[in-house]
Amino acid sequence: MLRSEKKRTEKKQSRKDKKMTKLMENYPWAELTPLKNIQADRHGYLGLKEYGYMQILEVQGKDLDSLSNAEVKRTLENFLYWLSVFNDDVTFYTTKLPTDTSQQISYLENVLQTVRMEIKDCRNQRRLAQLRDRERLLQNSIQIEKQIQEELYNVEFLMFVFAKTKNKLDEVVRRATTSGNQDFVPQVVTLKKKIQILRQFNNMNDKV
Repeated sequence: MLRSEKKRTEKKQSRKDKKMTKLMENYPWAELTPLKNIQADRHGYLGLKEYGYMQILEVQGKDLDSLSNAEVKRTLENFLYWLSVFNDDVTFYTTKLPTDTSQQISYLENVLQTVRMEIKDCRNQRRLAQLRDRERLLQNSIQIEKQIQEELYNVEFLMFVFAKTKNKLDEVVRRATTSGNQDFVPQVVTLKKKIQILRQFNNMNDKV
């Protein structure tokens, strides 16, 4: 029974591995990078061709111009403290990624759909005129959000951490996310964002 369950688990994991490998193969730039695949587990570690694994984390940026001198000093001190505690191999990058307005667009589109359904059933001319106005406003808002997504880029602060094995990388990521204090807390990026970052870093036509 245990052996049968193990085989099913391995088969399921194999399908996930193939799916994630296929995902990487779908991008032409993948073959030119040190990347081998994206691990099909909750961590989504990046398998490297010549050395172990890598994880990408992001650091919340701060507008230092808006802070007082004391706040700037505290921010720098907290970062220096993290550097003194975290002794693993790490590489920092800054890049510009498109502003993600997908949630706002999805919300507005759902509201728009509701308004259009109400328009179909509406028999009151005054109410109908109000709904038509709201429909136009929602359509304009959606277009604005899409334009923001296409034209505005956010500065992102990224950390690449490395380890020979996945178990060791577990520890590295744990130390990276817990070695500082509440003022400096790196977070693992989502799979969608990893693909976006890797594509941008390896596509000279994208803004960096």
